[in-house]
Amino acid sequence: MKLHLGINNAFATGRYPRAQEWLDIIASLGVRYVQVVFEPEEFLLPLRIREKRAEEIRKEAEKRDLYIHSTFSGYSFVYSHLHFHPDPLIHKELLRAMREVIHLTALMGGESWGTFLGALPMREGYQETLRKIAIDRAIEGKKG
Repeated sequence: MKLHLGINNAFATGRYPRAQEWLDIIASLGVRYVQVVFEPEEFLLPLRIREKRAEEIRKEAEKRDLYIHSTFSGYSFVYSHLHFHPDPLIHKELLRAMREVIHLTALMGGESWGTFLGALPMREGYQETLRKIAIDRAIEGKKG
């Protein structure tokens, strides 16, 4: 089994908005494999701007011989309940956002994307019937 040392760019969120800056820091560490974190402000921007940024990240990483291995949703999906949101309309929009992140990951050249399933609301957590409904909805959402 071959292992690769990598780094998550969470250290850069909020400090280095330019991909060139945090990619330079990563390259200076001698690490080649990078996981990019998406944070809440990313979802406020139109998709076309996020696509441009994803392509920029890929190009800048290639210039430094860095490999965008994967992405991670950050905590934004946890705070939004993602797969466990009880409101069907909000749940549907969160799944749309999740699919956009997967698309952006591919534009960066990443192989995979990771996230939390989401936070199960307290009411659903304590009531067996509601908990089952929430879990079933989460499973269906992952299929689509």
